[in-house]
Amino acid sequence: MRDARVHRGPYEATNGGISSTECTIYILAPGETNPNVTRPEVLFREELRGRDYYAAIPVAQRPGMVGPMFGGNMAITHDTGPKREYHIHDRWETPESYAELSQ
Repeated sequence: MRDARVHRGPYEATNGGISSTECTIYILAPGETNPNVTRPEVLFREELRGRDYYAAIPVAQRPGMVGPMFGGNMAITHDTGPKREYHIHDRWETPESYAELSQ
C-alpha cells in the first residue's frame, strides 16, 4: 500500500468526495486485498486508464449512487517507490442528479 498526498484544484468539484477534506489517501498495490487501514473511505485501488492516466478508485462503493467519477483532485505518491500521479475518482451523484447534469 502506498500513501499519496492530495492536491486540490481551485474549485471544489468532488460533490463532497473524500479528497475535498483529506490530505492523504492510500493506494492498494495490485493484488493487495487485506490492508491495515482503520478508515476504509481513504482506501483506493489503482486503475490504469491510458498510457499515463492512473485513476484512484475508492474501494468502498456507495450503493444507489452513480460513480465514482473524477472530481478534479489529484494525488501524488510521496513514499519510496516511483512517483506517480493519480486522478482521484471520488465524486458520486444520485441517479437524478447524474441524469440532469448529463443533458
